[in-house]
Amino acid sequence: MGKSSPSQRNYVKGWLLYSHRNIDCKMLMEVLSKQLGTSVGLRYCAIYSGAKSAPESEPVRAIHLEVDQEDANLVDPILKEIYSTTSTKFLAGTKLRLVPEFSTLLNLETREKIKYLVNRQDTFCQQLLTAWSWEIKSLDRVDPEDKHSIRECIMDIKSKDFTHLKK
Repeated sequence: MGKSSPSQRNYVKGWLLYSHRNIDCKMLMEVLSKQLGTSVGLRYCAIYSGAKSAPESEPVRAIHLEVDQEDANLVDPILKEIYSTTSTKFLAGTKLRLVPEFSTLLNLETREKIKYLVNRQDTFCQQLLTAWSWEIKSLDRVDPEDKHSIRECIMDIKSKDFTHLKK
């Protein structure tokens, strides 16, 4: 998101479940800003778990979503639509789920659910393998003529067998 101007205060909306350090945050930030109609910031950092002391092990990390505090309530309905558990449209071809910040929750039951999701994020990140391949990287290269990437074209393919699934 860069530095904030004095009139602009960043508000962390939450973190993205199933995010990892290799996601192209710049591209996702552009797509998300366009979808929301306002600029957003993305940072890969530790998830706040509510613990008062430093964790004994490496903290769980995820991409955190930031918006201007003035826009925080305006983007809520759009974010809920994009990142709900029932969403079938995935920005940039990646299924993510927005989880609220632990510090914003008052309900004890919801806090327990968030702890479960933090553990799920930790397990997800531990199971990831990293390997570089130019062939895979080229999926996101935008063709100058038709202005689409191979990933976008693949995601636009409609299933003949599963016509009940919405795009």
